[in-house]
Amino acid sequence: MVGWVTLAKFVLIVVPSYFMQTILLHLGIVNKIEWVVRGFIRGSIAENQQISFVRWDPYCRTVADGRLGLRNLRLQNESFLLKLAIGLLNQEEDLCV
Repeated sequence: MVGWVTLAKFVLIVVPSYFMQTILLHLGIVNKIEWVVRGFIRGSIAENQQISFVRWDPYCRTVADGRLGLRNLRLQNESFLLKLAIGLLNQEEDLCV
């Protein structure tokens, strides 16, 4: 299971990060991405659906708390956009501002 979690952390969660740095993703899209990641970690595919007995929130806690350390995509999207807004507000002499 460690290999699946590592692959999910460094591929499936990171790929949408490129788009999340500039646009606010719809909550339905974020939920679908997290659904795919959960299914990948559990090893289920479309024909072989499995019921999850653990909520998604504990998966998103840090490794220091004894959890998997996956990122909450909704919070990550909001933090990317806040970082962009702060950068635009603080750098008034840049050409793009």
